[in-house]
Amino acid sequence: MYLAIDNSDLEKVILYYNNGNLRQKHFAPRGAGSLLEIINKFLQEGGQTKLEGLAVVLGKGRFTATRVATTTANTLGFAWQIPVIGVAAETPWEEVVKLIKETPVGRYIVPAYSGAARIGVKSNKSIK
Repeated sequence: MYLAIDNSDLEKVILYYNNGNLRQKHFAPRGAGSLLEIINKFLQEGGQTKLEGLAVVLGKGRFTATRVATTTANTLGFAWQIPVIGVAAETPWEEVVKLIKETPVGRYIVPAYSGAARIGVKSNKSIK
């Protein structure tokens, strides 16, 4: 099974996966646990024990969500010795699977962000 993580939505985590050659979506609401817990629960519910490859949607979403998705994917790639790639949101599923198959184990991805980080920048929004 190949899995793609899209952690850019503010309301939910989206996991794209293949069931045969069909790309499907699985949604987990924010607050359902850590990304690692969400992936683990998803795999257990599907009777899976391990992935063959992993992709992360990059260049979209919040800074921290992108860092978490990238770190989680790289960690699983290292632990399970599977290929890990970064893809754009609009990449066709067939291309994602092809890229995963062509990527050697041991290469890891670096986050790409939708904009410059605003660390330490004051916001006009008040914290309540």
